[in-house]
Amino acid sequence: IGISGTREADIALSLSRRIAVELERLLDVEVILTRDDNTFIPLVERANIANSLNADLFVSVHANASDRETAWGVETYYLDGASDAGAARVAARENALAGDGDDPTSIVNDLSVTGTNRLSHSLAVTVQAAVVGAVGETFGASHIRDLGVQSALFAVLVWSRMPSILFESSFVTNRVDETRLRLPYYQQIQAEAIATAIHSWFESVER
Repeated sequence: IGISGTREADIALSLSRRIAVELERLLDVEVILTRDDNTFIPLVERANIANSLNADLFVSVHANASDRETAWGVETYYLDGASDAGAARVAARENALAGDGDDPTSIVNDLSVTGTNRLSHSLAVTVQAAVVGAVGETFGASHIRDLGVQSALFAVLVWSRMPSILFESSFVTNRVDETRLRLPYYQQIQAEAIATAIHSWFESVER
């Protein structure tokens, strides 16, 4: 819950719906949302939905939070050991919703062999750069803080069996970030940037 009562669940759903529309407009794809209302879907089930459909890609959309109200910005994660203590804390917060699952270490090792990790990393880099660029160009450089691409053992990324990323759209615990997140236009700029990045990523993978 944000400073003025904004629910992450509402922001994530609204942003995800916008991303789905843009993806279907840009690409000849079918986008499956793990939820289309306020129903809570357990983390392992979210990954299982993608796995059961043999999805090409898994994108987990969130709004970030911090104990420090000064924390703000956008970051994108892929599956690997935590890149720093902050990444570990973010993953721990998200994973608190999960129950028992597979051993993360063994899965990360397996992904490193299959190359899925590499694809996830390249997708995260592409998405992060696109969002930072689009928001900066639209609102001005002072309105975006690039927290970069991070790695962590997020449960939904651990359990998904395809290239996957987790996108943190901004902090609901920062007053200015929260205000931005509530703006439909800000959400739309992010959604278009993410969809465009995914489009570019697919083209690069297919070459």
